Amino acid sequence: LFIIGHAEVVSTPALGNAGATWRIENNTTGVNLDLLSGAFIIGGLTVRNNTTGLLANGADIATVVSTPLNPSSITGNGTDVDLRFGTRATFADVPIGSITCDDTVLSRGTTVCPAAP
Repeated sequence: LFIIGHAEVVSTPALGNAGATWRIENNTTGVNLDLLSGAFIIGGLTVRNNTTGLLANGADIATVVSTPLNPSSITGNGTDVDLRFGTRATFADVPIGSITCDDTVLSRGTTVCPAAP
């Protein structure tokens, strides 16, 4: 899934519905959010067995939320999440195996960027 330039992906469940399911596997980069793009995914995202699971480089916003009816996870990749160049990210209740960030990234939620040394 490659999103570039002012494009957005929005995936949310309908009221009382589990919502969409996204399974992204066996790629060099599973989800690639490039300059000024964004994603808002509530439930149903599984990213695994990629070299990089989610790469956001200069992205506007990357929001991934897990729901009880339709959980999300980004695990089992070479690097699970790689955030760069001013990306803002929110991960809520999403299992993430590994996360790397440069100093310009803003992150919040249940998984955040590691503290700078």
